[in-house]
Amino acid sequence: LIYAVDKYNNRLKIAKLCGADMIINSCNSDVWKVLNDQFPDKGPDLFIDNTGDEEIIAKGYNLINQAGTVLLIGVPSQEKTTAINTLPLHFGKRIVGTHGLRT
Repeated sequence: LIYAVDKYNNRLKIAKLCGADMIINSCNSDVWKVLNDQFPDKGPDLFIDNTGDEEIIAKGYNLINQAGTVLLIGVPSQEKTTAINTLPLHFGKRIVGTHGLRT
């Protein structure tokens, strides 16, 4: 299943056309509650971040399952950092960066 989250309805419509199974407007709902409810025992395999927001990156990392991947498309500004528990990285969790756009 593919869940698309954005604050703009026009982008969510495009995500739906591209195959998203569920779209969530982050301005109209508690996204993390919705996603945690959808994955009560095991998180998703893949979390793609296009925001570059360090808090969203950390939340996505905490949401994915033990062998999941966070794919970073959005690039945080250079002075921003995020805090994660690195132990799961030794057991299969991954964070992968791309040459995305700076926000």
